[in-house]
Amino acid sequence: MTGDQLLTLARLYTAHHGISLRQLGRRALQGNHKFFARLEAGDGVNTKSIARAGIWLADNWPPDVPWPEDIPRPVSSRSRCAA
Repeated sequence: MTGDQLLTLARLYTAHHGISLRQLGRRALQGNHKFFARLEAGDGVNTKSIARAGIWLADNWPPDVPWPEDIPRPVSSRSRCAA
């Protein structure tokens, strides 16, 4: 997932829930309220954080909002089987 794709998802999610990107960062990245602001500004962000935030959004995506067809949906951590 790219940073631009993650921002698209984040904006859809925050618009649906009426929260800010800072609040989403707190929820999705365990208190990292600056993550999405840095991503929006084009500042460096950790690719592992992008992946974690994408999985969190996949796990917590509102059922009444369609996932954008042009963005691959990460494998939800809820659907992973224990080995």
